[in-house]
Amino acid sequence: MKNHLTSSLFLILFVLIITIVGCNTPIDLDSTTTTIAGTTTTIAGATTTTTTLSGATTTTTTSSGATTTTLTGATTTTTNASSSSNYDIGSPTVQNIWVNPTSGSDNNSGATSAEALRTFAAAIAQVPSAAFTTTGYRINLMPGTYTVAAGQGRFTERRGTFAFPFIIQASSGTGSAYVRGLDFANCSYLYLININFRGVADDGDGCHFDNCDHVLIRRCEIDLQASSAAEGPGEALKANQCQYFYVEDSNIHHSAHAGLDYVAVQYGHILRNTIHDTNNWCAYVKGGSAYLLVEGNTIYNSVGAGGFSAGEGNGLSYMIEPWTQYGTYGIKVINNVIHDTFGAGLGVYSGYDIVEAHNTLYRVGSNSHVIEVVFGPRSVGDDATRASLLISRGAWGYSVGEDYIPNRNVLIFNNLVYNTGGYRSQWAQFSTRGSVTPPAGWHGPSPVLGDEGLIVRGNIVWNGPTSGLDLGIGGDGQARISAATIEAENNINTLEPALDSSYAPITGSNVLSATTYTLPNFTWSDTPTYNGSQPVSPGSTFLNNAAIRNRNGRTNPGAF
Repeated sequence: MKNHLTSSLFLILFVLIITIVGCNTPIDLDSTTTTIAGTTTTIAGATTTTTTLSGATTTTTTSSGATTTTLTGATTTTTNASSSSNYDIGSPTVQNIWVNPTSGSDNNSGATSAEALRTFAAAIAQVPSAAFTTTGYRINLMPGTYTVAAGQGRFTERRGTFAFPFIIQASSGTGSAYVRGLDFANCSYLYLININFRGVADDGDGCHFDNCDHVLIRRCEIDLQASSAAEGPGEALKANQCQYFYVEDSNIHHSAHAGLDYVAVQYGHILRNTIHDTNNWCAYVKGGSAYLLVEGNTIYNSVGAGGFSAGEGNGLSYMIEPWTQYGTYGIKVINNVIHDTFGAGLGVYSGYDIVEAHNTLYRVGSNSHVIEVVFGPRSVGDDATRASLLISRGAWGYSVGEDYIPNRNVLIFNNLVYNTGGYRSQWAQFSTRGSVTPPAGWHGPSPVLGDEGLIVRGNIVWNGPTSGLDLGIGGDGQARISAATIEAENNINTLEPALDSSYAPITGSNVLSATTYTLPNFTWSDTPTYNGSQPVSPGSTFLNNAAIRNRNGRTNPGAF
């Protein structure tokens, strides 16, 4: 990891209505030949875009919130609807660079498909390592497999803008262009569309991003091709010290460590992805990551840890000011389906203003518990001088120990956990922490509170045989939330949910009439100060939790 600082702006909402023509003209990233016009309709909290493409596109939304798009001459794809909008690309201007690994030639200009280059290296060489001032660049990868030799897959200083971005896309859609994993550093307005990444980048991850901003990964596959049966060093998708980072409709899998790993990433979203087959957590955001929406994803098959966590262990020296106290700030984890995890389906390891609501979990916690809210580990990292500087300005940390970073304002609301057929968590229903007094040398609050402002309410937990299974509240100290309150405000092995084979409620299901609770809104006023000021607020829209619903626009527990 490297220590880089990037600018702080604010998360915007997004609508995808874009156009294309050719070189140095407005483009559409889904097509190379056609101008698309469309309308957007909202149905039960799900956004559906209906477009006409040469008079041959039909988009429909089912009552379950699924969107089906059919194109003439194209395959039909179905994705879960989300109440959140995609990153808005706008109508950028680009210079096209075409590549054909079968019939192209590096002696060609690359300006048209007929004049396509042959290698990825020749294409990237036409993109300047500097700020783009008059045009962006789009590398169009025609069908085939692209060889990126070891030592040639790291790209730096491609500084696009909103008007002039840097785009790499498979011209014929997902499943047509295969590339070895890539590594980007110090890049801006970088969009990766429809690409299938196979294997590791130069740094050992599937795709790696370092000190980048305004990154979009849309409809990509990132396959590290690792065995999830053995722990290894690489993540499929790794982002360090980045801002405005958006991952949509992608397939991220087969990592010997985490599938998705963010360290110090602020602003962005993780929408409608499939993240699976990992040896560690399927996905986590940590190290001062902030202002992220995690919605509508399917997360499964973690053989060594859990599903999704807001926070995890990190080194202090990798963190970005001013987010150097809590492990995560302002993370919303909603409407996800998480299943078959060795550890907890959901976790919080040091979070401030965290929501985990309306998620469906099944077969989770076989060697753990179903949901955990615990202290966050934090080491010094690889730069003790920087860590000491951050501590002098108000960062939290301890030069030797770990596991002392607290939580504040964590909301665990209206989730559905269904462990059935003899499947159950091993240790407890939940795992929360109360308070602990850290050893001498600790820089931070004392005592450290693991459950300050924690609310667990409206959840259905059906967790196999109950004999001897503890509720798991408080852990190693005096809890601020009582077991009696948890039992009164949640259905803990008192209601077996009536679900179909996809774990959605059947018609007339008891889930639909279960008691749920409206989430309270967050404030930012109790954020601790750092170096004389508070971290910037994400704004009233993001802090508003009252409108959170599941994928069908309902308030019943679970994602459906």
